[in-house]
Amino acid sequence: MSEVSLNIRHGNRLWTMHERGEGLKVYTHNIDEAGARVIFFDAGMSISYEVDLSDEEQDSLLHCLVKDSNSHIPQWQDLTPDLHRTVQRIELKLLELANLADYGFRKLPKGIRLPPAKVAKVHLNQSQGFPVINWKLSDDEKAKLSEVVSEFASEAKRKYEKGIVQIPLSASFSQKQIFLDDTEVETAFQNISAAESIPPFWTLYGLAWENFSQNKSYDAAILILATSIETALKWCLMEQGDEISNFLIESTQSPPLKMLYKCAYQNTDFNLPEHYSGWLHQLSSARNFVAHKPKGFEIDFLLMGRWFAIGEAILKAIIGKDNDSLVGYLVKPIGERACEKFTDDARGVVLRKEAFRNTQEEKLHVLMDTGETYYFSDGLFELLPDKKQKFPDIK
Repeated sequence: MSEVSLNIRHGNRLWTMHERGEGLKVYTHNIDEAGARVIFFDAGMSISYEVDLSDEEQDSLLHCLVKDSNSHIPQWQDLTPDLHRTVQRIELKLLELANLADYGFRKLPKGIRLPPAKVAKVHLNQSQGFPVINWKLSDDEKAKLSEVVSEFASEAKRKYEKGIVQIPLSASFSQKQIFLDDTEVETAFQNISAAESIPPFWTLYGLAWENFSQNKSYDAAILILATSIETALKWCLMEQGDEISNFLIESTQSPPLKMLYKCAYQNTDFNLPEHYSGWLHQLSSARNFVAHKPKGFEIDFLLMGRWFAIGEAILKAIIGKDNDSLVGYLVKPIGERACEKFTDDARGVVLRKEAFRNTQEEKLHVLMDTGETYYFSDGLFELLPDKKQKFPDIK
């Protein structure tokens, strides 16, 4: 068994209480009999458990992650596609335990006002930080490590003397930087000048995305995203809907997202694809489940990605932008080099189609099941058949 751990922070807001003259305090609690535990200390906590890694997985992880550089921080791209699945398995369990620990502290009267828990980052420099899992090697694993680093420079050797190997989290590379050209910057300035009021759904969408992609707070992401889309659709109807639509919005409780979307689709000129209605029905079901049956449930990462893709598409439609017809659909990578980056069963959800970097070439921007996003040119992806586009109902 291999011990792995994750450090989480609450924005440096959570501390131990000291009496004058007391030293630092560290509290440890065993979560279960399988070795999972939480360690609480000033400004943070650590979550750990023991995972069963095969000899092949151990050897592959060491080969990919241990480098002859004292400043090396592991990146997701250092791992082979098969190891992506291994790390996701470890990450899923650690995040589950982290959510449990967060709940325990958040349920305290003082803990109610805590900010969202976030995975602590290891910083490459002042502007780049990456969240990692810490793998504490056993004596047998240390022996393997010593063989790997025997020829390393002295500074790199010292880095591994404690027997800690850092494993990157998939979330480290789920984002792409946003670059704006001159025209887009000018449009942003025009938006500022033309603003009379600020509808809340723009900010709500950003908060939902942060909870999904960074905080891994899927329940919160679902609630906020559903509210963002609901608010946006009501804005559409108030802008272009008829008097009956306006009366219903102002005088009645909110209808289901599916019906609200259908009403906007039929009664406004916004470019809203008809088939989004069924996908929004699943989001509405998930939202109701979270709000009314808050027991916690597992949800497919790519289903969440689909909801965010269509949420973004709706907001784009509001500002008069067209969306690609594949937005929200599941695709799989193909081509001669696909096996170098992806497993055979890899798939992803189309977020958008956009210009690739600073070129005029448009590519599909796809969120993969590893948490990464990739750009795909025509001929390098394949649309999955209809029967594989469906996700199980939320129950």
